[in-house]
Amino acid sequence: MLILSKGDVMTASLEVIRRPSPDVDYRAKSKYRTVGIVLGAVGLAIAGVAVAANLTAAGDLSTGDPTDAAKILGWSFGANTLAFMALKVGIAVTLIAIVSRLWMRVDAIKGALPVLKADAPDSPVHTGDIESPYGPATETTTVAPPLLIHTIAAKAWAPMLAMGAMAVVGGFVLSLVQAGNIATDPNLARQQGAWVQGVQFLGEGLLLAGISFLLGTILAGLRAGGGEAQLAAGVSVKTLKMPATAKA
Repeated sequence: MLILSKGDVMTASLEVIRRPSPDVDYRAKSKYRTVGIVLGAVGLAIAGVAVAANLTAAGDLSTGDPTDAAKILGWSFGANTLAFMALKVGIAVTLIAIVSRLWMRVDAIKGALPVLKADAPDSPVHTGDIESPYGPATETTTVAPPLLIHTIAAKAWAPMLAMGAMAVVGGFVLSLVQAGNIATDPNLARQQGAWVQGVQFLGEGLLLAGISFLLGTILAGLRAGGGEAQLAAGVSVKTLKMPATAKA
């Protein structure tokens, strides 16, 4: 496999998710995959507890004490959102595993292409805008630099996930406090309930933003990895331009 120079990998600015060393055994199980599965199982377990609590609250509303039902509904809402958080973080960790495996595939292709390349005279390279069979593209002699959105995605996915998780967990803790205040101070409990919903849904939105940025990082890897594979084959790099629909 080829060892890359410092300026080879997406101009080094997108290496927030560390690229595996070229000598890493591709057959080894990914630790990210295991963590993602565990987080998914934890999320499902929390959701199961919340469902059981909601069924209990439904029974209390029909035959028991409405105050007890309100307490259960208070913390179970926070638990449900906490379950969504665990599932989304599990998805994010799985996407990190995909990024890692993607670069393993790129390095493997780069190692194989020079051997398969037929000896032929170099053809002149005309850099600049071209019209490819797949749409407008740019032809260069190096890997195309990352787009602005790709640079942002590589730097923003981790803060988004961290802030989202903190907001959801903070909202869950507040839901426990709300449940304790329902019997003693119902008015305060209602105010806290409004904060629980706002904070937790803000956290869920931030988690989704983090996942979106991870998807953008995967696309950036495909873009840069394709360029590296073309260089390994001894040809110029042809990079498709982003269509207006994608920008929108």
